Amino acid sequence: MSRLSASTRDLSDLFQLERVRAAGVSWASLWRDPSLILGVSLLALVTLMAILGPAVSPYSPIAPDAQARLQPPAPEHWMGTDKFGRDILSRVLTAARLDVGISFSVTLSAFSVGSALGAIAGYQKGVVDDVIMRVTDVVLSFPGFILALGITAMLGNSIPNVVIAIALAYTPYFIRLTRAEMLSVRETEYADAARCVGNPTWRLIGYHLLPNAITPALVQATLVLGWSILDTAGLSFLGIGIGPPTAEWGVMVADGAQHIFSEGREWWIFFFPGLIIMLAVIGFNLTGDRLRDALAPQ
Repeated sequence: MSRLSASTRDLSDLFQLERVRAAGVSWASLWRDPSLILGVSLLALVTLMAILGPAVSPYSPIAPDAQARLQPPAPEHWMGTDKFGRDILSRVLTAARLDVGISFSVTLSAFSVGSALGAIAGYQKGVVDDVIMRVTDVVLSFPGFILALGITAMLGNSIPNVVIAIALAYTPYFIRLTRAEMLSVRETEYADAARCVGNPTWRLIGYHLLPNAITPALVQATLVLGWSILDTAGLSFLGIGIGPPTAEWGVMVADGAQHIFSEGREWWIFFFPGLIIMLAVIGFNLTGDRLRDALAPQ
């Protein structure tokens, strides 16, 4: 029995190895791709901001300063100040940890729940598959941002509620991707061998099959990281997500939007947080696209 179990693991590992070898040519040229280099560089910048931002911020992100109101970018305030005299650079750096933290929380939640449900649906088929996929179809019938907006409005605009709302909107994507891969790997020889040696269903799915069906979901996760930053900022911009005076990129863009057509035309209030949002989303999207080409060349 132990030899059969070892053979099953060997077949599973061999299957995964063949998938990696199939993408070998893509991996060889991947790190010379300018798009990936740009994407990783942008992600490194955003990550450093999230890690070091609060520690290196030159001013308090929430303390007002009436004497420094609406100052344009200058050596004292590199990104200027807002209508309360708060330093834009300090708020952008502090907001990075919040926005990136929400993004990773959303992606981890959607990835974990969606992959587990997709694996169960793809392996069990039948009634279980029908129930999971019909619920998934219902959720997918709503645009993701509109669904997140409605859930946040219903639950309230707190950070945990924003995470829950956006994660629910993206979970169906992981369900569909993992289910499709599970339908394929459940018919392989090592899956049959694992069933023959008496592995329980939970071990068969979680240990033998899911690791070989998770690649598309991993690629999707890199894209969802960027989309969830955009959704978080969008909810805050509409006044549904994170509320002021919290330093959050969407809140800052919403504050700056009030000054676009004002007499002073204080463009810096919305420009710099909007720029960081754009760079973060571009970084995640470029990295996700290149990983998809390497991990799923077919």
